[in-house]
Amino acid sequence: GVDRDRAMAIVYEAGFRAMSFGVESTDPATLKKSGRRPIPQAHQREILDHCRKRGIVTAAFYVLGFLQDDWNSIAATIDYATDLGSTFAQFKILTPYPGTPMFKQLEPLLFESDWEKFDGFSPTFNHPNLTAHELKFLLGAAYRRFYMRPSYLANFLKIQNTAINEWVSRMDQRVNDRHARTEIADISRPVAC
Repeated sequence: GVDRDRAMAIVYEAGFRAMSFGVESTDPATLKKSGRRPIPQAHQREILDHCRKRGIVTAAFYVLGFLQDDWNSIAATIDYATDLGSTFAQFKILTPYPGTPMFKQLEPLLFESDWEKFDGFSPTFNHPNLTAHELKFLLGAAYRRFYMRPSYLANFLKIQNTAINEWVSRMDQRVNDRHARTEIADISRPVAC
């Protein structure tokens, strides 16, 4: 509301130009089971809209491969990331780091002993629903689907023209269909809900 607009104006005038936030997953139950506090999607969208209006760059972070995740839940997270439309997005595979509660929980499932592979891009444990190959494929699909769409470029360039945005929206669907065809060719199923 008005208070949030005023607060955003104050922080912008103080030099605030970029904000990052951890969305991580679209499923509140998954986040709670992982010891994370879910932020309601409506609140995420509201904050992002305020930032966009002020010209504040936003980065959203997503984690793929929580124990409860499956192909469909990760596809929903990717879908949400493209719909939310932050300026940037970073996707990582769940990585249990030594000394954390997550490490203790997943230690019996660990197959990786090379600490250099605990980088967020390499699977390190046997996931109950997804193979290591599927997790890596979904990670690649997340980046492709987020950054290889016309609306990402339009958003990044801050294009406000309605006619251009309508054309970009139509092109997004064509690009999305092309991604689906490529994914089916690569792994026999698209990353789509």
